[in-house]
Amino acid sequence: MQLETLLSLHPELYHMADPKNFAKILSCGLMSTEALVDLFEVTGEERVALLSSHRPDSVRISHPSHGVAIVRDQKPMSLGGLMRSVRDATPEQFLEFINRRTFFWPTKARLSRMNGARAYRHDPHVVFVVRTESIVQRHRARILLSPMNSGATTPVPHDRSVAMFKSIELFDFDGMKRNKLERIGELTVEGGVPDLLDHVLRVEVWAAGQAVRTLSDPYDPSEFA
Repeated sequence: MQLETLLSLHPELYHMADPKNFAKILSCGLMSTEALVDLFEVTGEERVALLSSHRPDSVRISHPSHGVAIVRDQKPMSLGGLMRSVRDATPEQFLEFINRRTFFWPTKARLSRMNGARAYRHDPHVVFVVRTESIVQRHRARILLSPMNSGATTPVPHDRSVAMFKSIELFDFDGMKRNKLERIGELTVEGGVPDLLDHVLRVEVWAAGQAVRTLSDPYDPSEFA
């Protein structure tokens, strides 16, 4: 895929976060689940449950120095769906792979579908809208694109794999027949985006599949305390 095509079609990216993590994101940036678990020094069975197992519900973790954080649920997927759909790894290996990455929606339509899904439509979420060009310039070596929503196996567990995640250069954009705006399902960054605020265009609150308000900059860490 040509970088110019990516930037032309998707000048903005969208990350949907739990409001309870707002202050932590403002102070530490955006972290993958694995990076967050590392920071909070989670070990043993709890670490395995968070990184190698399906999470049907969000999990609260705490640390004497870092406070409290929420590890997002994985309601759109199921272990059975992963067992039927993952082609080049075990479900545990696939979960470990995606837990090492942070995820951005490339279109408002995909964000709206996620935010309006039954599991999330009744609760407000914070959406960080970021400049694609800025993210790519700073973190290109850690970016992989996915052709689908890798974290959903419902209503149909479409085939997926670790290998389907490709660098911008290797992503087969022209070989796909679907609408151009739908060819990229996710832009992912390994480890996270610690300098997230350097790339933010605006921060919105979304509910029921749409933006309901825009937060004022400078952002107040206590907004959702």
